[in-house]
Amino acid sequence: MRTPAMNMLVPETEIIISRNGAELARTTVRPGDYVIGSGKDADIVVKCAGVSGRHARITVNFNEHFIEDLGSQTGVFVNGRTIVDCVRVWPNQKVQIGEAVIEMHRLREQQDGDLSLAPQIATVRRALPEEFRRERKYGAKSRWSNAAGR
Repeated sequence: MRTPAMNMLVPETEIIISRNGAELARTTVRPGDYVIGSGKDADIVVKCAGVSGRHARITVNFNEHFIEDLGSQTGVFVNGRTIVDCVRVWPNQKVQIGEAVIEMHRLREQQDGDLSLAPQIATVRRALPEEFRRERKYGAKSRWSNAAGR
């Protein structure tokens, strides 16, 4: 018997752009590549001094974020350090392009117990028989802890 395909939640990332502590823009994106800059052809438009037309590329993956400079005049800084290659942006790190500061936050979704943000876990769950998925082998009271007298 074939199990029905599971609907997998696609993670969303919130990108917040500010200048001198004042929020200029906020957008939500899904995994993909996004050009950020002051030009009309940028995916995320930032009208701030020092921001080039196609300033940087942000790559949003399922589990991580990256940024790379696209040859801008003023550069890209992660936590105050100039980047020269594609760099991973960790949670709570701030990215600066021109006068703009960029923060990225993964949004948490309400999800069913059978759904997962991780594609690998969703794949495994689809392959397992339903009766195995229902059984919780490693709960707080496992037969191993009871056998050891704990």
